[in-house]
Amino acid sequence: MPLIAFDYKSFHVLTLGFEAKDPLYMRMARLDMHSFFALVGLLRLEPEDKLEAKADSELQEMFKFYRAQEKQYPEYAGMTFEEIRNEKAKRAILGIGFGQGEFSLARLNPESFAGPADARKVLDRLNGLFPRPENWRQEIKMKADVEHKLVSRHGYVRYFWDVVQRKPVEEGYAPWGNERVWVHRESGQRWLLKPGDDAEAAIAFLPANDAFGTIRGVMIRLGENGLDEKYGLINQIHDALVFDCKRSLSEECISVVREEMEKPNLVLTDPEVAPEGLACKVEVKTGMNLAEMKKVA
Repeated sequence: MPLIAFDYKSFHVLTLGFEAKDPLYMRMARLDMHSFFALVGLLRLEPEDKLEAKADSELQEMFKFYRAQEKQYPEYAGMTFEEIRNEKAKRAILGIGFGQGEFSLARLNPESFAGPADARKVLDRLNGLFPRPENWRQEIKMKADVEHKLVSRHGYVRYFWDVVQRKPVEEGYAPWGNERVWVHRESGQRWLLKPGDDAEAAIAFLPANDAFGTIRGVMIRLGENGLDEKYGLINQIHDALVFDCKRSLSEECISVVREEMEKPNLVLTDPEVAPEGLACKVEVKTGMNLAEMKKVA
């Protein structure tokens, strides 16, 4: 019996854009955020407003064109566009979605970044291109710091006790990286705000819970209708569901499960960016084992 894997495409990038209420971030998450950032934010080969005005199909063709090029870029140590996309842009976008700053991003991806300064440069380009998610990250950290908890739209609660660390600094202190300086309105005392041990977790919690709450809802609905047993649901791997399905039911499984997974999540509604509920496209692959899967839809 073939395995069938249904994988949400760039789901955590999409849910971060949803939480930040950034239509452009969400649009590029659905198309190819990594190529867009490499093209506009890192290499700056195309102007942002020009790309925003293009239709989705035109953008996808443009991304394919650049990804196929073998040209090397000296400012990125001779890397090709595809290498810059995968090693710089993709690592930064995925990392920042989980609250990673320059130190953790460089430490966890030594093959992609020469050090924290290199990672900081890429993060600054990303934040400059997309200010809304960066503003949201700062706001959600302060909310978690003040309230010591966050509650997701799916009703899950996570507690935090060390989101922001504070120490007094002199007037001339210049913050760097993830540091912020806060000035008391009455006393004028300046405080250095640095990320605490819970800072990354506070940033990651809501976008991640949006995604996992969605896939959990799908699994519940499949179970209530007996479809998990019928089609042989055997595992959930991150944003994917894997089925060990009978060959005679494989086409039916692909059609039914994909439709179920792509339904808008009515829990994740927002009048600006998801008035009818957040929906995410699903990629389908099949194969006799997870190492030899081929895309079919």
